[in-house]
This record gives sequence, structure tokens and C-alpha cells, in this order.
Amino acid sequence: MSGSKKEYQLEDGKLILDRVRSYFVVPLANPPKDVVLSRDDSLYKDIAVYFEESLKQAGCRIVSISVLQNRQVWERYHQFKSLQQAIEQEERAAKNLQNTFFETAFKDTVLFHGTQPDNVTSILDHGLDGRFSKSYGNCGPGIYLSPSFEKCDLFASRYSPSQRSLVVCVTALGKIYDNTITQTVSPHTKYPPKGYNSVKHFVSVSDEYVVYENSQVLPILAVTYEKIEKNIPRPITSSFILPPPPFPVVSSFTASTPQIITSGHNVKLAMGSAPKFTTLNNNTCNFGPLVLTNLSTIPPPTFHQRPSFSRFPFLQHLSPSKSLSGNSHTESNWCMRKAHQMLNQWEAQVNFNQDLSNIYGALMADRQFWPQQSGGSYPNLGSYLNFALSSQRNKTLINLDQGLVNMLKTLNSYQGIVHAKRQQVEANRSVNLQQVLTTVSQKRLQEAISSQESCTICAELLLTFASNKDIVQMNNCPHLFHQSCIGTWLSMPSSQMVCPNCKTPCHDPMAPPPIGPMPDGEMAYIFSEHLGAWFICYGIPNGTQLPCHLTPGRPFKGTTRTAVCPIYFKWGPLLFIRLVAAFYYHHTFTVGTSLTTNMSDTIVWNGIHHKTSIDGGFGFPDSTYEERVSLELDAKGVLLFLRDVVSNG
Repeated sequence: MSGSKKEYQLEDGKLILDRVRSYFVVPLANPPKDVVLSRDDSLYKDIAVYFEESLKQAGCRIVSISVLQNRQVWERYHQFKSLQQAIEQEERAAKNLQNTFFETAFKDTVLFHGTQPDNVTSILDHGLDGRFSKSYGNCGPGIYLSPSFEKCDLFASRYSPSQRSLVVCVTALGKIYDNTITQTVSPHTKYPPKGYNSVKHFVSVSDEYVVYENSQVLPILAVTYEKIEKNIPRPITSSFILPPPPFPVVSSFTASTPQIITSGHNVKLAMGSAPKFTTLNNNTCNFGPLVLTNLSTIPPPTFHQRPSFSRFPFLQHLSPSKSLSGNSHTESNWCMRKAHQMLNQWEAQVNFNQDLSNIYGALMADRQFWPQQSGGSYPNLGSYLNFALSSQRNKTLINLDQGLVNMLKTLNSYQGIVHAKRQQVEANRSVNLQQVLTTVSQKRLQEAISSQESCTICAELLLTFASNKDIVQMNNCPHLFHQSCIGTWLSMPSSQMVCPNCKTPCHDPMAPPPIGPMPDGEMAYIFSEHLGAWFICYGIPNGTQLPCHLTPGRPFKGTTRTAVCPIYFKWGPLLFIRLVAAFYYHHTFTVGTSLTTNMSDTIVWNGIHHKTSIDGGFGFPDSTYEERVSLELDAKGVLLFLRDVVSNG
């Protein structure tokens, strides 16, 4: 076994059988025995090294490794395998294929089964069967196995978050029916399809294999492990929740002498900016060092503008995401557990003695802008967006797509689940035509009249209705339309916010972007108070390719991806909100060929980079990530107006 491998390979079955064979050379009448390996045993060391990285990522450590010594189960498995191989040979002889190359379908395959420590004794006595595995699942009551430690750990941790067990099994899968493509095997299935011996199915993070006979599976090792409990110091935070009310804007602040500003509402703002960030103006919004303390009223200074200072809009009762209710979908719950697991893994690995800015390679927003609970609820994501717009003239939430705004208002800023459904996004989308359309210059209008241009939507001459229809154009293309015609067009879901002539998308900063190529899916997230970041799990199920994909109508393979979004100094929570909006508008993923696995017809990233690990090429520290991903979101047209709102530092 090699410690560098992430998962067992299929050819490792014979190798592991040879390693444990000596433990099964006992009389057939001997009772089953759980042979606990010492830490000095070479087999123990090899197994420990093999799972070392996976356990580290899960924040766990090994308690014990034992050989499940049951001679009867050993013999039962080998008899089944020998019988099936003999049947294969007879079938080949009947077809006169004896001299051609042949590889048995019943070779020894190493797979894992996640369970609880209490079940290991039953598995030792009887082997794996329907009573000790899932009683139901995607492919019916069978024995569910996977080559992925991560997949098995998620199942084992459902019922025992502290202690879990992973059973290493050798399996004779035989002829495998691939259910990831056809999905004809249902939860009501009791046997594999005719002519097959097992079923392959993809669930979120990995393939899983289902067999329906316990003779096909030989459990040989049990690895019991436990969660590492760490005493992580909790950060000291204010009792005030944020987003704060719109704070007054002053001409400048010095780094050496913090300015004291009050609102007249018994709240004092103490601002002590670092030398690099010493200026705020009326057009910027900065999530830097802002501290709120409850003090006596001090006469306020003079400001350039004085927004209404009221905390109450941010203390309203916030409706949680519908996916967090008791009737939520199983996949939603799984995505949320996955996000929790990633958070726990990071908190187990990070050295909290160092500043978070050193971990991420960039300055962090003040803790007052982090999601904080007050009165039993957290601020919704829409309140952060409203706060950012409070410093802008003639820009409010009303100017945005109300489908997005209403969705953000229902999302808890601490944790929640975003459901990206194309039909709902199209149906709920609203367009402010005053932002998208502009009046036509007199010169351009005369050109259109003299050349007898027509409105391509109604096919009537522009001049014909010049008296009772305003002639307008989209703000980034030269084509002219009757206002009522283009208004109707842009309000239709199929318009995709593009010109009907040249297909140029409308890039008005406040207008919604075109809907992207991502299939429907879910995005679960949870905020870490220790790490100052949102931990995200994306889930896209298997499905059929859409007309916007390369091969419409062809099945594609879904995926589950995890990512991290820190709450940076410059963008604060707005960067995370843009990632939520990108997912809502279906821009996060697409269907294509994976550059990592070279697998076609699968879910791949769609040009918006995500941080997926704690270090390395896809991890931290990275001082340029905040700006890079912001530019990528700009290219998709996602909440473009925030580029003008956020300070340029």
C-alpha cells in the first residue's frame, strides 16, 4: 500500500488478501475473532500510512485496526468467486473463445464500507448483508461499498460523529451494471439487472457499488477512528450585529489618531485605519477596521452627508432558507453536512496562534461585519447588500432583479442553502427598463428614418409609429426598437437580456446577467467564526444536457465540490454574495470535459475560480485571489454595480 494514493485501485485486491491470508489459516470450526493489531505491526503501519491524509482532512485519528478473522466467511467468499469463474469458463467454451485473451469479471476488488463501531461485531460474526448495511438506498436494499474514504466517512458520521469505523472489504463485483447513465435501478430494486452481478451508482462525491449477495463480499479489516477534539479559542465579538447601519462618511482618517464619530444614538464608532487605507469618500464602501462600542452620546462632527442611522432594519426577524426546514430534500441535508465537515477539517488543521491575514495572505474585514446572532437570528444576506447601497445615490435594492433580492432576503448569513432552478430564476426575474434602454440621438434617428429601418421585433417601420411609440436602443448596441416591443422582449424569460439582433448582452451594472449554462443544483454554506470564512458545498445531480451544452439530450455526470470564501477587507461579505448570485444565475458550473480526469460529459468549473484547499495551488495564502475572482465575476455580469461601490483601496 502506498500512502500517496487517495483511494484503493481495483488491482490491489490480491495484494491485500496476500497480506492477511496468514490470519485466516485457522480451523474452520474456530469462532470468529477480532484480532487487534499492535501499532508496531507492519500491516498496522501500512494501513495507518494509507489513511493518514484522509484522516487528517477529516480531523480524525485512528483508535484501532483489527483483522476480522472469520474462516467461514473467508471460505464462503472464495467458493462464490471460484463458482462464478467456472461459469465464465463454461460460457467461453460454448462460444469457442478459449484461445482469446480473457480477464475474469470476478477479480478481487478492494472497497470500503462506513459504519459504526457497534456494528463491527455483527459484521465479524456474519459478514456484510442487508441487516448490517443500508436497509434502503438509491439502488434498493443491498450492500453499499465505495472506493472513497470520504464517501464512507460521511455515512459513518451520520449516527456517530465522535467514533466511526471503516471496514476494508474484498469484493467479487462480477459484471457491473452502470446506473450512472441510465438510472434504471431504483430504491425498490432487490436484485441487479438480468445478466449483471452488481450495480455502480454515483452519489455526490464518489461512485458506490451495490451487491445483493453477502457471498460477494469478504470483510477483512476494521479501522476504528475518532474525531479529534480541539480547544479552539473563540474570538471576542461585540454584542452588536451587522451589517451596521449606514455610517457617516468623512473626508479622511489618520492612522495615528483614531477619529471618534457618533450617530447621536448612543453608539460610538472608533475608526483607526492602517496607513494604506486612510480615506473613505461618498462613492466607496469599505469593510475595514470598524468597531462599535456602546457609549454615552458625544456631539457628532460635521459630515459631507448624513444617512439615516438606524439599526432596527437589520434586527428584523429573518426567515431561514426553506432548505433548512424539516421537509428539506435529502441532497440538501447532505450538502450541508459536507460543508460542516469541511469547516471542521479546516478548524482541526489551522494554527490559530497566527493572524487570519497571514493564513489568507490578505487583510480581513473587521469582525463587526461577520455574521453575528442577535435576538435569535442572523442578518440576512440582503441586508448586507442594502448596507452597501446606502452610500450610493439613486441606487437601491428596488433597482435590482427582485427575484435575486427576495432570495437573498430569505438566506441566513450564517448558514443556508441556495436552490438554483432555471425556471424559477426566469419566472422571478425583473428588469428595470430605464437602466437597460436609452433614448436615441436625433442624428441616429434621422439615419434610421432615411434608411427605412424596421423594428425587428414587430417588423414595422420605425417611422410608422414614431408619433405614438418612443424609439429606443439598448445601452450597449446600436440597434433601434419600439420601446414597447423591446420592453416586452426583455421581460420574456427567453430573451436572456440580450439584443434580439446581435445577441449582445446588456451589461448595465444594475441589470441581471444572462442565465448561464449550469444545470440546476444546490449550494450549502456555513460561516466559521474562528476562520472568518464561508465554507461552501455545491451539489449538481446527474442529468441531461441542455440546449446550451455541446451535446443536448445526452446524459451528464453530476458532482459535488467544496470551496472557501474568506471575508476580506475590501469586499467584506459582498464577495460571498456575488458567488451566491453567480450560482443563482447558473454561472458557477457548466458541462464539458474535465481537465483533471479527462472525463467528458461531466460537470466542470465555468471560469469562476474557487479556493478548494487549505494550501497548495488551490489554497492559501493568496494575496491576489480577492481581486482575480472579482474580475471573473465582472466578466459574467454578476452584480456589476458593486465594482463601483467597493473601495479601490
